[in-house]
Amino acid sequence: MNPCHLARWMICILATSLSIAAIGADITPAPPRVAGVTVSNGQQTVRFAPYPAAEAFRLLSATNISGTFTPRSGAIPGLEWTGPANGNTEFHRVEVTPMSSNALLSSIVLNRLAYGPTPDEIERVLTGPTAIGPQAFINEQLAPEAINETIDFDAPSTNINWVQVTATGTASGSNFFMYLSGAGSVFIDDVRLVRGTNLSTGQNLLFNEGFEDVLTPPWNAVGNYSTSLITNLVSHSGNNCLQLTAVGGGTTGSTNSVFQLFPHTNNNTIYTLSFWYLPDRVGSNVNLTVRLSGSVTIATVPVRPPTGPVPPSTIYARLTNSTATLDDLRAWVSYRAVRSRTQLLEVLAQFWDNHFNTQYGKSRQWFSDNYGALTNETELATNFEFRETSQWRQVLMNPNGTFFDLLKISAESPGMMIYLDSVLSSRTTPNENYPRELLELFTMGSDNGYIQADINELSKAWTGVRVVKKSPQNANNLFAPAVASYTNDPGVFVLHFSTNSHNTTVKRLFTNNVVAARFGPPYAGQSYSLILSNGLGTNGWRDMPQVIAHLANLPYTQEFISVKLCQLFVHENFEFGVYDYTDSNLSPEARLIRDCMTAWRTPGPDGRQGNLRAILRTIFNSTLFRSHGSSQQKVKSPFEFAVSAIRALRANVSGTNYTADTDGYDIRTPINRMGNMNMFDREEPDGYPETGRLWLNTANLCERMRFAQHLCMASNSSIKDDDYGGSGDDNTSNPVLLLKTKTPSQTWNDAGAVADFFLGLLFPGDGRANLSGERQAAIEFLNANDTGAPNSSLFNSLGDSSAAYDGRVRSMVGMLMSLPRFHEQ
Repeated sequence: MNPCHLARWMICILATSLSIAAIGADITPAPPRVAGVTVSNGQQTVRFAPYPAAEAFRLLSATNISGTFTPRSGAIPGLEWTGPANGNTEFHRVEVTPMSSNALLSSIVLNRLAYGPTPDEIERVLTGPTAIGPQAFINEQLAPEAINETIDFDAPSTNINWVQVTATGTASGSNFFMYLSGAGSVFIDDVRLVRGTNLSTGQNLLFNEGFEDVLTPPWNAVGNYSTSLITNLVSHSGNNCLQLTAVGGGTTGSTNSVFQLFPHTNNNTIYTLSFWYLPDRVGSNVNLTVRLSGSVTIATVPVRPPTGPVPPSTIYARLTNSTATLDDLRAWVSYRAVRSRTQLLEVLAQFWDNHFNTQYGKSRQWFSDNYGALTNETELATNFEFRETSQWRQVLMNPNGTFFDLLKISAESPGMMIYLDSVLSSRTTPNENYPRELLELFTMGSDNGYIQADINELSKAWTGVRVVKKSPQNANNLFAPAVASYTNDPGVFVLHFSTNSHNTTVKRLFTNNVVAARFGPPYAGQSYSLILSNGLGTNGWRDMPQVIAHLANLPYTQEFISVKLCQLFVHENFEFGVYDYTDSNLSPEARLIRDCMTAWRTPGPDGRQGNLRAILRTIFNSTLFRSHGSSQQKVKSPFEFAVSAIRALRANVSGTNYTADTDGYDIRTPINRMGNMNMFDREEPDGYPETGRLWLNTANLCERMRFAQHLCMASNSSIKDDDYGGSGDDNTSNPVLLLKTKTPSQTWNDAGAVADFFLGLLFPGDGRANLSGERQAAIEFLNANDTGAPNSSLFNSLGDSSAAYDGRVRSMVGMLMSLPRFHEQ
């Protein structure tokens, strides 16, 4: 497509899109209006101001403003009507047919309670013959524990191919070695070593050859291979295999390999070795060596990265076994965001992880600084992040989950205590970093009911917190000692309370403070001071739980968290610290926050305040959420944009085949380029913003366009492979297969029908009347050759199985995804 030709349409559509967003800020939009009239060469053109979610416009005219307005004939393709001028003075009025409230709400819930709609979800919720409707979707998503989601436990793909390797020769010693030439990991199973050349009849000289037992002598994992383990992620036979993991290259010897002694007696004896291997995570040019002592019986094979995505169950098993990297965690979250049926759970888990922000890089550096002999700092730091997000999910899966539960998880998180330096806080030098962010970012909001003196006092309550490695049986005991050897003893890094480092003085928080009058009853005027006098020894630990319990349900906390949730699900222009809830003329935003606070203080099913589902239900039942006050009022973050783009083209074809997909790993580089969004590794404690303007600049928008076009490229395109340096070619789509799966064959060469199909998928909340510019651009695109000349290569003349047809549709979809409307939700 000619760049100038495309740019002209994008500029026109940008102006239209921004106008619609501005009008949509009210719950009930102003009536449609005429924006201007021009007459030229006997033709009259009447332009309309955009109206949100308009299905159709109708023009009515009269010669007298107090007279009868009658409809004008002729179709109105978009935001203007053109017809003959009659030479008389005319007055015009425009009528609109809006999108149905059911369709509007469906678009809202699929863009807010999910990472964007999929073609299948649009059918399931709105357009299909057995559509459940938007309210049923809300109810379903509010109860994720009732949804049968099996992503984390699905069996690995059947296309996993184990490779058998054999070698025959002699030995000069009694050792059997396995190692890699560089960092990485590989799965190994069914190892055999026999005398002679007949593998099938010879006695196996190795023990635990199928790795069904624990990895203990006679198997030894040493040096760069000390983190190797037996795993049930995959297996060639039986239930388990060996995950041979290396932080560096290995050698023949008992100091840097996985090895086992075997009964060797004669240097002239012929041996045959055999094993099966499966690549896991390896760099380029890494070899796997399996050999005997000496120089004859050696099997060395190049280990290449596996082709195709890593099965999600494999990623999840790495995470739960503490062998995952940060890229594994990001891939798991991305994969679930694209595929999971529990979409609201995914949105909320990421929201709370962002709210209680911690930093992988800070944890990794802490391990390096304090436990230099460890070789798995990457996996340990990743495990901190995974443990947090897993705990958010557990709370969200609980109908009785409360904000207190989330706050307690964060306050007891090893990653948080390291990130905000509580591990450095001592009796004489309390560190204020965590107490400050606890009040400012995690509970009450900046300058919302506290002063610096409260931070000073609060810092004393967090003295004595440490992170150490404890044996598994002591992992939940705050006062149990650390293991004797952090390099050799099994265990887990968890929170520890050092009584000798805790400040035991009385702490006085929010002294003589009362809740501000603007909150009204039942809060206004109530004291919320807190005195901590827990004293010496292990009693000092009680300071922290008391603070958390006190902060969790303060009206200031209720307000701040409700505002953030409304910014997530409605629009970004909610505020905290300013609403006067006693005002009889509250704004819709202030009324919704007050309603959220009422839901917050109403006891949940278990009698506790702060029930998360009650608060969310209040938001989802509000007029603001269900109206134009919510629709298309937010800009997608880089992560939301990337995931929604894949989901928009992802339909199930045959149970196992989908028209768009990702391996999860290849989302990392694009979202970093779209706005430096490094999930789980943000340095600043305030998390990534919900404010759209902070994501939008020229460079970031160009990267979004680049991602959309890259996603729509054919998988075998050499440009696709090079575009992200080999780190994006597993984000795939097949728009033509999607089109042919969902539409009748007689429409496949109709440019208008094809444009309408994809406009309906990509912009379901806009209404057809507002998409005239995009529709015309799509039709022109389909009918233009590579230079962009209009009608130079008509779409209806292309064979629907031709490369030209496939390329034209892919490029047109990429163009639509690059337009401003697709950045909105």
